[in-house]
Amino acid sequence: MAARTLVVILGETRAHELTFALFKQNVLDTLQADLALCVGTTTSTAPDPFRAAAKYTWEYPEPSDWTGAFDAYGEGRDWRGLLAVRDQWLGGVKHPTLQQGGSGGVLLVFREFLRRQAVESGVLDQYDWLVVTRSDMMWPTPHVPPALLSPDHIYFPDAERYRGYTDRHVIVPRKHFASFLAIPQPVFAEPEALLGRMQKLDREDWNIETFLKFRLDEMGLTSAIRFFPYFMYAVRMGDGATRGATGNYSAEHRFFIKYRSEYAIAQIVQTLVRSPGDWKYLLGRRRFVSWRMWVYCLLRAEAEKPGMVGGLVFPRLVKRFFVTLLQPIDPSRLDRLR
Repeated sequence: MAARTLVVILGETRAHELTFALFKQNVLDTLQADLALCVGTTTSTAPDPFRAAAKYTWEYPEPSDWTGAFDAYGEGRDWRGLLAVRDQWLGGVKHPTLQQGGSGGVLLVFREFLRRQAVESGVLDQYDWLVVTRSDMMWPTPHVPPALLSPDHIYFPDAERYRGYTDRHVIVPRKHFASFLAIPQPVFAEPEALLGRMQKLDREDWNIETFLKFRLDEMGLTSAIRFFPYFMYAVRMGDGATRGATGNYSAEHRFFIKYRSEYAIAQIVQTLVRSPGDWKYLLGRRRFVSWRMWVYCLLRAEAEKPGMVGGLVFPRLVKRFFVTLLQPIDPSRLDRLR
């Protein structure tokens, strides 16, 4: 029997005018998956294909000030002390002196909302795999099929890590559903204890990516993390809303590409993966004997060359080639090569 997969869109269904057709073709149809929306409420009456395709829709009433959401989930606990942990992992939460940039705090609320909805509804009992992603991604390549993945591992794309694990896409097997969904829980359930654990690390560069890695590490799941080639990229309409980068306009595509590095990597994978079955050449031990994986690593290294500052560029490119080939568990090894 085919693996049963639930794909969850987290936060918003923005950019659906651009992304839904390929999302349906290369994600939902490729995975034969059901769709769940874990999003903010909307007053829009315009057609939204994500909402029309969803089997489950869980809506959170988005406030203008997200401190109210933290207060509600915190149930009287002193979560505000966490704002002293810098830099932008609690972005979106208003504070007169400690307000952080970005939207990390908003995403934590939506992740906690997802956990509660999944527990209350019990829908995950029906599924073998959970894919958590976002709506504003373009999908030029068929999604990685779960049949090529191990049910013992959590899979992240191998880019956009920002010293941790990307929050834009993840593939989770049933074995790790509960642990993965519990990532944001201490923020609301035990903020003072969490504050102590984070402060012990003595760092001031926290973001949503480093927080994801921190939580998975402290739950003992570091050895369960695996990576696969990054194959999608974020976009927006000219007048589309965004909580992050605005991007650059592409005359070729007639939309804004939010992150050029992300787009470049997705283009590389698109040339090597034409059907779901092609992923077998880029995953697992068989990748070492496939020309596609060696070409991917070569092109990845070349694409990231502009981001390398300082000297010894060629040795660093060679090292990055082999680190990418070996798919290390610790992504910070990749980041240190810049």
